[in-house]
Amino acid sequence: MAEPAQPTMKKRTRVSRPYPQHRLADVLEIAQSIQEKNAGLAFDRVRLAKSMGTTPSSSAFMMKLNSSAKYGLTEGGYSDPRISLTELGMRAARADAKALVEAVMGPNSFKRFYELLDGKKIPGPNEASGVIVDDVGIPEDLAAEFLDIVVGNGELVGIVTEVRNSHYVSLTGLTEASAPTSASQPIEDSQQDI
Repeated sequence: MAEPAQPTMKKRTRVSRPYPQHRLADVLEIAQSIQEKNAGLAFDRVRLAKSMGTTPSSSAFMMKLNSSAKYGLTEGGYSDPRISLTELGMRAARADAKALVEAVMGPNSFKRFYELLDGKKIPGPNEASGVIVDDVGIPEDLAAEFLDIVVGNGELVGIVTEVRNSHYVSLTGLTEASAPTSASQPIEDSQQDI
């Protein structure tokens, strides 16, 4: 008689996202805290968390730090003793419009999405999933999350406009000064997910 199969425990796996896990508006608080509460100087990670009303071991804080680095706003992660602003982060903390556009366009996957749909209506979630998976290269199980973030970011900086319950992408008016140069290392490749 065969022995009953033992239930297998699924090991929790870490999902590696090739883009920031948060909307830019949700991580600007990190750059603004460093700018306002530490004069823009490198901030002790523990004191930074405290200034934001959280703890340095909070998973939400750690994930926001990771997203902030992927936008190019900060340097340093959850295990680094100090978190510092980049030049872009300093400008973004002051709500410089060009800096916010540059941060949103920094991750290659976001930039690719906006460039593909420039001048076009963003398809509905099911159809957009095909574009996100096939043309941007995002795994299918992350497509809905990606769409939510990229649309939210686009609305924040004026790349995405809502017209009669539809969203449209327009890169018109963006200057070369506000777009990251292709010679620099892609922001999304410089940090790993937590």
